[in-house]
Amino acid sequence: MTNLDCLRCKSRMEAGFIVDHGHGNATQEQEWVEGDVVKSFWRGVHTHDRDKAKVVTYRCPRCGYLESYAKQPEA
Repeated sequence: MTNLDCLRCKSRMEAGFIVDHGHGNATQEQEWVEGDVVKSFWRGVHTHDRDKAKVVTYRCPRCGYLESYAKQPEA
């Protein structure tokens, strides 16, 4: 999924990522987590023992359209 064209204006999109801010405002990559949100007093939400995938976001430099994918890592 490295060569994508924008669905809106047909320009070539560029890969990147969206930064999330965690504890202490630390920056980290976005992740997709399976299932429903289960809130936790200490951690915000429980994510332990769930499938996760890093989110890659493509941006169109011409119109600004964003398209995100959560591809499972290859074993």
